[in-house]
Amino acid sequence: MGLYHLQFKKLRIILAWVGAAVLVYYSRSSALSFLIGVPVVLAGEAVRLWASGYIERKGAKLATDGPFAYVRNPLYVGNFLMGLGIVIISQSPVMLVLFLAGFAFIYRGTVKKEEKDLEALFGEPYRQYLKQVHPFIPRLSPYPGREKTSFQGALILKHREYVTLLSLPALISGLYLWQRVVVEKRFALNQQIALAVALIFFVALVFEKIFRNKLKPS
Repeated sequence: MGLYHLQFKKLRIILAWVGAAVLVYYSRSSALSFLIGVPVVLAGEAVRLWASGYIERKGAKLATDGPFAYVRNPLYVGNFLMGLGIVIISQSPVMLVLFLAGFAFIYRGTVKKEEKDLEALFGEPYRQYLKQVHPFIPRLSPYPGREKTSFQGALILKHREYVTLLSLPALISGLYLWQRVVVEKRFALNQQIALAVALIFFVALVFEKIFRNKLKPS
């Protein structure tokens, strides 16, 4: 991983923590916002899971099948949908503006750098792919020059996508907890909700530990 990618990875992590704090502060969710936002979050994670099953080791093979046949950066599209869903749940105009601005700032530079690297690695095949598949707007039909491959569930474990999947219930529960206990001051549900969130975190950590050990080379 190059210095550029390390810097942007650190920047994304920092912005994610800052954004999470701002999100909680401004969040004023409702039953309707959860009803609309949660499916958007799940759609984003579904796109990420789909994409993860087609990504080989980075730089080893150009992924052009599966979701990559419709859009060049399905993982980032999934990230966008997940972030948008969380913002919808929070019902915060401030978070919507910050999310859209932050996403554009972070991923514009990341995509440009990745395009340059992939063109250097794969040459003309990637240039053809670049011309016909948009980085974020899906095609209506699959890329005609795609190399057909099969979805591999094992790649989801390899890329540790289960960590994101397991963290979603904790994040959504946390927003619910904030709304019910802090904003609405319904303290009667405090213990039950807190235990539910703690259980979700515990299960997520256990699964993460199990899968991490399975993926360690023997």
